Amino acid sequence: MKIEFINKSTIRSFGKSPKLTLLKAGKISINKTARTLFDLDKDTFVKFGIDADNPSDKIIYVTKSSAEDSDAYKVQISGNHLLLNVQNVLSRLGINPREKKYLLDAKNEVIEGQKFLKVSFKEILS
Repeated sequence: MKIEFINKSTIRSFGKSPKLTLLKAGKISINKTARTLFDLDKDTFVKFGIDADNPSDKIIYVTKSSAEDSDAYKVQISGNHLLLNVQNVLSRLGINPREKKYLLDAKNEVIEGQKFLKVSFKEILS
């Protein structure tokens, strides 16, 4: 694996820091800076997946798709943010954003030649 680090000047050139937020409604909100880093836009269709070998991992894999794919979802728009409705996937992973708070960690990853946005959920203990 080759790691490419994003330096501070690159992030500053985007404007604000990249941010993903898990909303109580079961949606992931992605700000404009993160949209740029992860190459997502308002016309993007995506598919969601989980690791079949480790279904207990609290990780969602998001990949771009096309409108013709029956398993693909169109991203939603809210102001400058994109929204991914992941409520059904969260339920399958045992994540309930109405009851607990989570920290999201996202990164680009290539698996078997396909690009994914890997979103990990870590429960915040109160």
